[in-house]
Amino acid sequence: MTFLETAQRKLKQLAKRVPKIKLDLDPNPSAVTIYYIILIASFVLIAAGLIMVFSASTIRAISAGESPYAAYLKNLGIMIIGVLLMIFVSRISVTWLKKSAVLLLGISLTLQSLIFTGLAVSEGGNTNWVKIPGVPFLFQPSETLKLTLAVYLAWAFSTQLKNRRDLKALGLWIGLPVVASLAMIMWGSDLGTTMIIATMVLGMLMVAGIPSKYYVYTGATAVFLVTLAVASKPSRLERIISVIPGQGPERNLAAPEQIDHALWALGSGGLSGVGPGASKEKWNYLAAAHTDFIFAVLGEELGFFGAISIILAFACLLYGIYRLALSQTTVFERLVVTGMFSWIGAQTLVNLGAVVNLTPIIGVPLPLISTGGTAFLATTFCLGVVLSIARQNVGDGHSFGIRGIFRSFLS
Repeated sequence: MTFLETAQRKLKQLAKRVPKIKLDLDPNPSAVTIYYIILIASFVLIAAGLIMVFSASTIRAISAGESPYAAYLKNLGIMIIGVLLMIFVSRISVTWLKKSAVLLLGISLTLQSLIFTGLAVSEGGNTNWVKIPGVPFLFQPSETLKLTLAVYLAWAFSTQLKNRRDLKALGLWIGLPVVASLAMIMWGSDLGTTMIIATMVLGMLMVAGIPSKYYVYTGATAVFLVTLAVASKPSRLERIISVIPGQGPERNLAAPEQIDHALWALGSGGLSGVGPGASKEKWNYLAAAHTDFIFAVLGEELGFFGAISIILAFACLLYGIYRLALSQTTVFERLVVTGMFSWIGAQTLVNLGAVVNLTPIIGVPLPLISTGGTAFLATTFCLGVVLSIARQNVGDGHSFGIRGIFRSFLS
């Protein structure tokens, strides 16, 4: 017997001793699995955001004459508060949200109304920030409005609107709060947040079981309002036309725009990237490298593999939230989760689409990745609510921790 034959025989014997692992991709994952999919994906994205915020915000801090470490520590503090907030909210029942829905929406609308006062601050052409005396950072009330409006709509459908065909009741309980919220945000010229909230509301209406004929009225109204909003600012129309193949103006690479730098950043990254912190486009070529275009910096530094990993993490997060929504048997929980899914999903798609020139640039940050105090805290609060509902599905008797993770995926 030759050496090769002997080696083959021993390998076959060894292979028989190795236990066979069957990969079973269950199309209907258990409640425990859904919980951990959402939890792990959230922490992966937060960790990625922690790295990318430091990389993308240092140049901005240096340009402003600030210490890059001081700016990062400020963002780090916000992220730590956000994670603690997510964990805290996930440990308590969402019953308190249902009971406080009207109050929370009222508080959010009151905060949003501050943009009409002397506390309002304009940035990037939008007047949607508020400077509260004594608070060291700007506050964006429209971010809290996303969450409280979703909770309010879920409450209204579960308690006040048993008859989905009652047009008068729909107008009173749904139409007025939604129109008031969108109008106040649009008054500050924040088209991006307006579109995200409108998408969230539309998703909730579809799941709530509104008669299809009402979608015609809603759609016609939405088209009219969007057209009005776009026509009110020529720059918005230019942004929309620029993403239509063959309709946008010819690129002048001698005077590149933001989207040109974003595409160059993604192309420069190649497969494995230029390395963490080594991005060239973030050196004041990309004006919003730490917010709207942070994914371009990520693609440049971490390459295709890093970018696709982040996209997969978002896909896992949205899949987990989607499966959680399908598993709900009560109206309130199902609609709340649907609202969160529509919110995070729409915001992610719009941001990624803008970076690769598939959608207009409307100033929408990438959830959990972009710099942003109010936006990050609102998103982590949202995920805390989702995790709380997921924990309720699991019930008592499960160990939530490292042991629980291994038991969930190895059982």
